[in-house]
Amino acid sequence: MAMVYAIYPDMPDIDDLFSKERREGLYAGIFIFIRKLSSASILFLLSLALEFAGYKPPIGNIPQLQDQSFIITLRVMFIFIPVIFLLASIASMRNFPLSAEAHYRLKRFLISRRKSDNDNVEVSREEEPLKKLLG
Repeated sequence: MAMVYAIYPDMPDIDDLFSKERREGLYAGIFIFIRKLSSASILFLLSLALEFAGYKPPIGNIPQLQDQSFIITLRVMFIFIPVIFLLASIASMRNFPLSAEAHYRLKRFLISRRKSDNDNVEVSREEEPLKKLLG
């Protein structure tokens, strides 16, 4: 999850390079909607998995002894599944083309383009190489 938060601020800059528009609000809205939708879906699926695994709710204030299959299900749900998603996210983020050097060039280009828009000067020399690098 930390990788998503690390990449999130760079997405409006990359979009600005291609569309010449600042749309941070759009990205924030989509990001929050997907986060809430995924949280609700995971909670629903976890509750179903616990029910199918044979969870025994407490009777009054007395906790019930849980079966071994329920304990194994808990271990799989809270250890192995997150590790699989973490490895998948690491693999997908390795293909993210924004390196430190490309990020520096992108920021420098966007600042110079904003300045040139105010001065009506064309700044396109570095735009195509950046688009190829990031696109």
